[in-house]
Amino acid sequence: MAAALQPVQDQLSLAHLVSLLTVATHPGLSVNELAERVGAPQATASRYVSVLLGRYQGQGTPPPKPLIAQEISPDDPRKRALFLSQDGQELVSQVVGARLGAMK
Repeated sequence: MAAALQPVQDQLSLAHLVSLLTVATHPGLSVNELAERVGAPQATASRYVSVLLGRYQGQGTPPPKPLIAQEISPDDPRKRALFLSQDGQELVSQVVGARLGAMK
């Protein structure tokens, strides 16, 4: 398990990783939908999204590159949808690949 988290341990908290994996498994989520899926208040999910977008300026260091992208929702142009960025896809692949390798 520790090997699977190696790629992210210096960049993301567990809550951020869960949010990233949720976006990976449910591309196109809104921030409100993300909040529901991770069991966090909407304001907290917004902060998670800000960190994953590389925008958050609070304590800790944001990821060096955005791990998600926020785009206009294809279903409703008034909403924003969350998707993995290329860097986010690579990081998720590393985490999932390391976890699968540890299970063998």
